Amino acid sequence: MKYQILITFIICFTTYGCAPTYQSVYPEPVNIKSIITPGESVRVTTKDGIVHEFVVTEITDEALVGESNKILFTDINQLQEMTVTAEEKTNNAILAAPLLLIFIGAAAAGAAAGSSGSCCGLKVSPSR
Repeated sequence: MKYQILITFIICFTTYGCAPTYQSVYPEPVNIKSIITPGESVRVTTKDGIVHEFVVTEITDEALVGESNKILFTDINQLQEMTVTAEEKTNNAILAAPLLLIFIGAAAAGAAAGSSGSCCGLKVSPSR
């Protein structure tokens, strides 16, 4: 049981590390066009308080356009650009490596036990 809690904690910690971070961009059309490019992920909060997250497919003279979104610059209250730095990618890889080793170790321990018939609370049937 204590190993399940530890593994759950590690998974949650690693998942949190993989979450995107957002950098705020001042919502003026000239500024938006110089910072945001098609293909980037953004989070837009409109003046009515609705939050939209999407990948920008086009930037017109009056709006940000996504696959199913078109938000006029005049409707934008806050614009955030998703960023993942090289440091975050490295940290995610460093955090994922021990997690992988834990799963390999658990699988090896389960295989070594062989006759116990269960692993991590799940019933395991021997392969034939």
